[in-house]
Amino acid sequence: MQYLFFLFGENIALAFSELNALLEVFGIKAKVRLLDNLAFVEADVMSQKIVELCERSSLIRNASEVISEFKKFKLDDLKELNWADIVDGSFCVRIKNNQSDFKLPEAKLAGPIWNALKKPKVNLDNPNTTIEFWPSKSAIIVSKLIWEYKPNKYSGREPKDRPAKTPVALKPKLARLLINLSRAKENEKLLDPFCGAGAIVAEAAVIGCKAMGSDFDKEMIARSKTNLNYLNLRYQVYLYDATKLSKKFKNIDAVATDPPYGKSTKVGAKNILDLYNKFLRESHKILKKDGYVAFIYPKKVKLEIDKKKWQIVDSAEMFVHGGLTRKVIAVKRL
Repeated sequence: MQYLFFLFGENIALAFSELNALLEVFGIKAKVRLLDNLAFVEADVMSQKIVELCERSSLIRNASEVISEFKKFKLDDLKELNWADIVDGSFCVRIKNNQSDFKLPEAKLAGPIWNALKKPKVNLDNPNTTIEFWPSKSAIIVSKLIWEYKPNKYSGREPKDRPAKTPVALKPKLARLLINLSRAKENEKLLDPFCGAGAIVAEAAVIGCKAMGSDFDKEMIARSKTNLNYLNLRYQVYLYDATKLSKKFKNIDAVATDPPYGKSTKVGAKNILDLYNKFLRESHKILKKDGYVAFIYPKKVKLEIDKKKWQIVDSAEMFVHGGLTRKVIAVKRL
């Protein structure tokens, strides 16, 4: 089967990294290629598995099964497809991400499909089957939608919805991305050693990880517990120093975190760079072999990853505002 993933355009590099990480998490062996904001995945896997992967994702907009690809498209080409097996119930046609001078309207494209069905029914608002046409300069891909991002995906977990608020709260979408880049699987132990108000711990719990967090700030631990209890999630959080993790934790499967990036910090480090280095040193001690750490840090911090201990698997920049650009990175324990 070939699947098509439409990625969020805010950061295609990160979206593509997340997709590859999730294929690894779900044990899907695949051939993957990227064309602009479209990712093509060829894998011997049922569509339900792809839907589960998408449900966990952060930066996938929709996913579809590829029906056919036409290098030189003619309307009559659609007559050659077995629409009775493809369309289930009512249907609609959508032209997506048009990157060419493709002029045929959706109603015209729906004609051959309508004619091929015994009791056709078009539903533009809530169809059982959505047929998508993806025109580009080199080809037209026809696909069947199997999953679509819902705007209310993080309802109740956004910073504005949490009872214990903080001005530097991490959004759940970014928290989910970091967890996915850490390759944490369901029922595995994921630790956020700078858990703050609990955004990463919350998302880890939602997707079924054994969600754990720690923070040096007593007030943040209190806020984290308030938010996590409000969401009725299972978790463990501790008042603890991220530079001494190995004295508290062991056999952790994955680490995902958003460390502080201000000029000053309360934890046991000389400066921010020293903090990051100690955090990585301690993460290496507590992680299982081949475990991952995913985190964010300011681009201006000249962090050097010890290549004898870590393999960099994902790295991308993320513009925040003004002079602040942050790097999102995932490293694998060697």
